[in-house]
Amino acid sequence: MDNNPLIFLSYASPDRDRVLPYYDHLKDKNQRVWMDKHDLVGGQNWDLEIKRALNRASLIVIFISSNSTDRRGYVQREIGLALDRSQEMLTDDIFIIPVLLDGGAAIPEQLSSIQAI
Repeated sequence: MDNNPLIFLSYASPDRDRVLPYYDHLKDKNQRVWMDKHDLVGGQNWDLEIKRALNRASLIVIFISSNSTDRRGYVQREIGLALDRSQEMLTDDIFIIPVLLDGGAAIPEQLSSIQAI
C-alpha cells in the first residue's frame, strides 16, 4: 500500500495535453497522482471511479482555463464535489489548489476565496 497522499487532477477534457506535464512532473517526484486518462480502465463506471478518487484525495488540483470556465459538464461537478469535501476540512487546511492555465481565465466565483497559482 502506498502511504503517499493522493493528488487528484481536475481539468476540462480539451486541456488534457496541457495537464499531462503536471501529471508527469508529480509522478517523477514519486507522488501518488490520480488522472482519468491514466487511472480509468475500459469497462469501469467512470463516474463512480472519479467520485471514489475525489473522496480518497488529500489534495485536489483544479486546472482553470477558458475551456473549464466556459464549459458545462463534469468539470463543474468535480469542482462542486471538491468544495463539498472541503467543508470537512479545517479553515486553514490546504485541500484545493486552483491552477490557472490561461492568464486571462476568470477564477470561478466558488473558488475565488482560494489562492490560485
